[in-house]
Amino acid sequence: MKEVTVKEIVLDLEIPRGSFYQYFESINEAYFFVLDQELIEIYESFLNLVRENDMNVMKAIEQFGEVVADEIFTEKNYNLYRNRYIGLDVELERQWKLYRNNTMKYGQDIMSIAEKEKMTFIGGIMHSLVQRLFTESWDRGAFLHHYEIYMHWIKRGIEEVFNGIAI
Repeated sequence: MKEVTVKEIVLDLEIPRGSFYQYFESINEAYFFVLDQELIEIYESFLNLVRENDMNVMKAIEQFGEVVADEIFTEKNYNLYRNRYIGLDVELERQWKLYRNNTMKYGQDIMSIAEKEKMTFIGGIMHSLVQRLFTESWDRGAFLHHYEIYMHWIKRGIEEVFNGIAI
């Protein structure tokens, strides 16, 4: 993760240094706050898709790839997500998980729509796809192509897709 200083932030935002520390204890906490706000938007977008599709989670998942791609490939968000998926070392990852556990404001609505384990499984797949997007330098089209493949596997079932092919 690029080293950013509090000085750079307060100069860029034209706020007093003390104002920064009124809201955040550290630069990492500020980063986690911004990242968390973006993730809340993504979860809310997913929930809106579910509602727009008469609570059909699978139909919403099919459309969700475009939403995620739009979010990630927005210029202001690309580096934010890149840092999240390939820029956090073990200690920052631990801090991020602790931050999320203490502040998580999303996901509860999702749990009322589908079983927790299914959503955790799908979330893990999304995490893997986004991480690969950055580690393998995918463009938007490559991300959506892989997303469609993975969602096809989920929809049809891995066993049916491979239909007896030994792996």
